Amino acid sequence: VDIIDFNGSFLARVRDLVGANPIILVVTKVDLLPEGTDFAAVADWLLAATMRKKLNVVSIHLTSAKSGAGIRGVAANIMRERLGRDVYVLGAANVGKSAFISALLDEMAQHDIMAANARRFRPVQSAMPGTTLGPIAIKAFSSGGDLFDTPGIHLHHRMPAVVDPADLPLLAPRRRMRPYIVSAPIPDEPARKARHDDEGLHWGTLPTDTVSGQSFVTAIGGAAAGDQSGLEIATGAAAENRVQARGAGSKTGLAGWSLFWGGLARIDILQAPPSAKLAFYGATAVRVHFVQTSEADDFYERELGHKLSPPSTRHAGGGWKGLQKTPVLQFTAQAGPRPAGEVAISGLGWFSISGVEEESHVGSPNEGVSSESQRARAGDSTTTKSGTNLTMKTEGNLRKGRERNDNGVDFSLEVHVPKGVEVFPRSALPVGESAKDWYEWLDLTSYEASEDQAKQLPQLFYTDQQRI
Repeated sequence: VDIIDFNGSFLARVRDLVGANPIILVVTKVDLLPEGTDFAAVADWLLAATMRKKLNVVSIHLTSAKSGAGIRGVAANIMRERLGRDVYVLGAANVGKSAFISALLDEMAQHDIMAANARRFRPVQSAMPGTTLGPIAIKAFSSGGDLFDTPGIHLHHRMPAVVDPADLPLLAPRRRMRPYIVSAPIPDEPARKARHDDEGLHWGTLPTDTVSGQSFVTAIGGAAAGDQSGLEIATGAAAENRVQARGAGSKTGLAGWSLFWGGLARIDILQAPPSAKLAFYGATAVRVHFVQTSEADDFYERELGHKLSPPSTRHAGGGWKGLQKTPVLQFTAQAGPRPAGEVAISGLGWFSISGVEEESHVGSPNEGVSSESQRARAGDSTTTKSGTNLTMKTEGNLRKGRERNDNGVDFSLEVHVPKGVEVFPRSALPVGESAKDWYEWLDLTSYEASEDQAKQLPQLFYTDQQRI
């Protein structure tokens, strides 16, 4: 599973493929997470997400084929669990299977001459899907049995399924991610340039004025993403009735603005508090641009394949079918540093939603939240489906000192993506230094009371030496 696209690359029906055989969940590309990330917290989030999906796995490993981190633990667990059986590496296309197998063979080669010899046949790594055409048996175990590299499973709900093959390398982050921070009010050009000079911020493009379609700032520092609260889903008329009239170019907030993530996604901000901010996590080649919502359609038609790229100019002028609106998403903000939530776009990345000022809140962090919600599982998510109104609301505190609408919704937005691409509202992946201030660990007290239940919990490996 690719940590950058956990929801989108997770094989929901993997148990149907492997039957009763044990599953070791390998999470790849953790070296791309922002600097300062607490990998123990990420492992805890993954445990909660896996439990929520009701998938029984032996262990969960955070790995990096590039640095070799976590590979030793996977190798040891494979040798312990396989009992002479063949080992199959399964996963969605382009999640890093070939790179993982190469790193695994390098690790196993230190103890097994067969694995050392098998490195001559290590799989080819490529951003192009279909590089592995069929199961490839690798003689990697002196004790018998094979290691199988299998073709990547093509999941049609991911962004790589709809973009031109030439654009695929642009979707993959190549180095440690730093979030694109989008906040309000949107400053004029002198203020933006002053902020750039004084704070050391990096701009994708420096606009000459406040006209539409300029890039937002990329923050050098880390940013918190999401929260651990429970999720409440409403559909149909209930969701539709909660949507507030969108702003018309508000100078004190993001309401009434649209954010384009390249030409692959559009986020319309229908409602947001003045202090709102969004943090985008993805490949630097896919830039974030803003425009007033009233001008968004014209801007997209004019700039697709140019400023809004990918898709490339060639693809944009040919088979590109544009974007479709998904159901309205609504978030209720949390107190203090805990953001309201985040939205993952399958195969592209995710963005977090935050910005309610701490001084406007009263009460304890868990006031007004049920005990069940306090123990809510990280990674709980709902997939949006076309033609359905859906609201995702994270429980938060009562606020005073600023007005709210009758339904208590702080953020309301619409996400537009290519047809078939799935959007996942979810509790946030705890990345970056500041996540340590708001992340709430999974409550395992119920498992402590039962030895049998505790045995069912996957083992977590987030470094080569430490295990929870």
